[in-house]
Amino acid sequence: MPEQRRALNLYKTARSVTVLGQHKVLTFQAYDVNKSAPLNQLKRRFDLYQGEKNESRRTLIAKNISLQEIYANHIQDGKMLYMAQRMEKRTMNQLLATRDEGLLEGYEEVALVNSHTHSTPIKPAVAKSLGRSQGPLKVIIFTIISPPAYVRMVLDRAYQFIESGSPVEMRTRLQSQKLSKEERVRAGDPTTWPWIHQYFPHLRPDFILKSMPEGTEYFVKPVSDGRIVQWVMGKKAGNRTQRVDVTKRLFTVKASVQKAIAEGQQAMLPKIMREQLRETGNLNYSTNTALPREQARLKFGSDKPTTYGGEEKKGLKKDAVTDGFMVPTPGVVAEKPVIRYQALPVEGALFYTKRGKVKK
Repeated sequence: MPEQRRALNLYKTARSVTVLGQHKVLTFQAYDVNKSAPLNQLKRRFDLYQGEKNESRRTLIAKNISLQEIYANHIQDGKMLYMAQRMEKRTMNQLLATRDEGLLEGYEEVALVNSHTHSTPIKPAVAKSLGRSQGPLKVIIFTIISPPAYVRMVLDRAYQFIESGSPVEMRTRLQSQKLSKEERVRAGDPTTWPWIHQYFPHLRPDFILKSMPEGTEYFVKPVSDGRIVQWVMGKKAGNRTQRVDVTKRLFTVKASVQKAIAEGQQAMLPKIMREQLRETGNLNYSTNTALPREQARLKFGSDKPTTYGGEEKKGLKKDAVTDGFMVPTPGVVAEKPVIRYQALPVEGALFYTKRGKVKK
């Protein structure tokens, strides 16, 4: 069975009303590819081809051309870039471990695919019929080692989704790999993606954005945790302006989560994160329950019957001699309401839902 993933959804996180469950944003930072890997400083050169519907057929456009030339003269609306050769997982692992440029020999060919080369079933009238400014959010994911045929297809799908009115959330990953519990709650190496973007231009946000339909822009600017670079892009509906800076709002959510954790109010954090918080002196969290101290006492402090979750059942016996979060204290908090968690609101500007309700 493949590893279960709970990836960060930028658009939904930025529109969140509360901080509950938003701890995944903590490891992400803003990522500007033009500052991290500026095109005018890149020395690697490529052979550029024009791809056809049959993936095995390509026509040479230019040999020994720089990325700056490719970006300026060949990347445009409906012309999407992909690597012509697939890199094997073993080679990629060696490359990430050593950053040996010798391993890149044979990976100098890149190609352009035209939009609508692949058929994508889309209902373009959905957004208009529902009276929305945009259609439903679409998510596109690929890695460095994804086959060229797959990369061509998903980039073409992204183009057609945006063209039909849907925003697209792009997620480019280093590769699919199983992470330890400790790795899941900390960021990866921040120098990895700037290095990768020197040699794998099809993963660069600026190349992808420029190849999308005219008028496409970032709804959420690129962010990275060192293992993944992701962003949201789309076209504004008509002349309507975005009332809220969604990128700024995303980091408002992040700041609110950090504040809630520091104040001992953030519920449902991963166990490994709670262990680390206790090690740093924040005793508002326990390894026996996902509720912080104050909320746990409201739920378990009374001698009234209560329901225990799976983790709480396992930690119930040792809690009495460790944290004491789940030890009843009759008469002390018996009159307070029994709650499962407290969803703290996110500070910041407001959104409006499709039903017209105010949403932070």
